[in-house]
Amino acid sequence: MFAIVNAKELKAAINAVARAAAKPNSREVARCPALATIRFSFTGDKLELAACDGFRLATLTIDCQSDTDAVCLVNAGTVKKWKSKSALATITIDGDALTLDQLKLSIDPSEYVDLDSLDIDHNITITVSAADLKQSIKAVKVFAKDNSNFVRFITTDAAMLIHSASAEWGDYTGLIPCQSNAEIEFAANCTYLWDALVNAKGDITINMTERWLPFEIHSTARWTIMPMSIDESDFQHRREYMHRKQEAAA
Repeated sequence: MFAIVNAKELKAAINAVARAAAKPNSREVARCPALATIRFSFTGDKLELAACDGFRLATLTIDCQSDTDAVCLVNAGTVKKWKSKSALATITIDGDALTLDQLKLSIDPSEYVDLDSLDIDHNITITVSAADLKQSIKAVKVFAKDNSNFVRFITTDAAMLIHSASAEWGDYTGLIPCQSNAEIEFAANCTYLWDALVNAKGDITINMTERWLPFEIHSTARWTIMPMSIDESDFQHRREYMHRKQEAAA
């Protein structure tokens, strides 16, 4: 297989999805080596890159020109080292190797995650400013660090509450504007959210169904993230706080 792709777009795509790949020495990789890879999927005039660590999945599709369809896995850490000296990058797949310009990468024979099984028909859409959400996530990270990176969210039709607590630092509660077609409470890993948002600009969308099912963040890439379990009694307290703040602002 032979393909040509915009080098700048490919480098940005690799960097974006590589954040979701598992660390080489992690327990997840010991059980499933494919979690340390990036999946290259060539279909027609599109190249989809995907990485997953078992708790989150990042996918991003860019344009390419390939002479046939193909799918292969290459080590995320190794392919991140690739740098192009020209505007266009060439990709060839021959036997057990993928060559990206002059960088030859061994193809991992492991079986990858079934991406189709992660497709969910979401019925809740939340739109929020990337800058506002990043600012709140950056602030809450200090408090979430001592609490397994646990961050709580509550949304109404016009606002999103972000909260986390730390035995050492106390707690943080932020309130930012958003647009949502339903009220929902959920919790997520702060680090996963930061990785999904780090390069995002403008408005982003969060698609959900139920708080215990994977949700999607559409930013520079499409991220599917597993939520964390929550304490309903604590959410009730935070919900009341949120409504009081909105009433005071009105």
